[in-house]
Amino acid sequence: FMLARSYGTPPVVNELFTSLEDARMSNSAPGEIWEAIISDLNFAKTNLPAQWDTDNTGRATSMASYALLGKVYLYRAQWMGNAADYGNALTEFSNVIGNFSLVSDFGDNFRATTENNAESVFEIQMTRGDFNPWLAVDFGLNENQNIGAAGTGRKIVTGASCHNGVCAPGANSHGYGQMHITLGLQNEFEPNDPRRVQTIYLDGDQYTEAGDIYSSDWSITGSTPSKYINPFVPEGFPNNWDGNNERIIRYSDVLLMAAEAELLGNNNVQQAADYINMVRDRARDYHQVLYGVPAPAGTLPPVAAGTVDEVFDALMHERRIELALEVHRYDDLVRWHRAGLINIATDIDFGNSIANSNWDDRHLLKPIPQSEIDLNPNLQQNPEY
Repeated sequence: FMLARSYGTPPVVNELFTSLEDARMSNSAPGEIWEAIISDLNFAKTNLPAQWDTDNTGRATSMASYALLGKVYLYRAQWMGNAADYGNALTEFSNVIGNFSLVSDFGDNFRATTENNAESVFEIQMTRGDFNPWLAVDFGLNENQNIGAAGTGRKIVTGASCHNGVCAPGANSHGYGQMHITLGLQNEFEPNDPRRVQTIYLDGDQYTEAGDIYSSDWSITGSTPSKYINPFVPEGFPNNWDGNNERIIRYSDVLLMAAEAELLGNNNVQQAADYINMVRDRARDYHQVLYGVPAPAGTLPPVAAGTVDEVFDALMHERRIELALEVHRYDDLVRWHRAGLINIATDIDFGNSIANSNWDDRHLLKPIPQSEIDLNPNLQQNPEY
């Protein structure tokens, strides 16, 4: 699925290669990779259990297969212009909806202490070997293996560092400051939306458990990510390793994808609005969890079942806020552009004038790496690269 979204028609490998020449495959036919993905996921949903025992928590389930298959159908509807796939997506999502719940504390979706919760449909289980995250866990001789550490470097990559000589506590050993929040995303949050605190840091926020206060001077845009790292914990060894699981599919994502399929496949504005409002209701109630008082009147008002265009605008906003920094945004923009729902070149501000002026339709696909083409002359480069 990642290959399909990135490269369009990469080779489809369904058997073990027995010779180097067999490995030099050509590009797949248009649509072939989507059929392969769907076949794999249909097999998975039939043969995986709905849940595992506690010793196997985190393994893929049939529920994860249904959710991913629904996502694939939703994407294919827009990539290939096949409206019937909206209905196929809803069929798969219907097996998931009602079997999970939105946790009351939005932040529990991103804490190491609340992994695999009731909202988690699938997440990557981070673990570790011994101590060195730059090495594989099986690095070394037989008598000296497991000195590597398998986990995520998210904490140090997204942790605030320095800007113009003004530094966060511990930078560059605590955070590399490699991600900055565009003004567009900063301004997208509605007033009093409590999800903002668990998504991005802004000036005056508490940054660490020790009480350090976040300064906008630490970032070129005045903001860096807080999702997965709020509060920032500089302790731990090694400091560039973190064991916090990567959430891949959350129940809120499934609800929003189901809303989209209902809206674009059935023109069902009421059901779409209902699914969106389930996500907004949780966010509004989270204000009480976070601050101990109900959200101010008018916070995150319900989405009305207006026109298809109005509800779609609300859906795009909700996906951007609810799923910010969870690696969905660009794929969303690409599929909506392919479906003629938006025009990335004119409708989207990437927060950088060079990116805005340089984007064109060839960027709907990535270039096949030249190293792969050098190794396999049967590969054809994507258009205009």
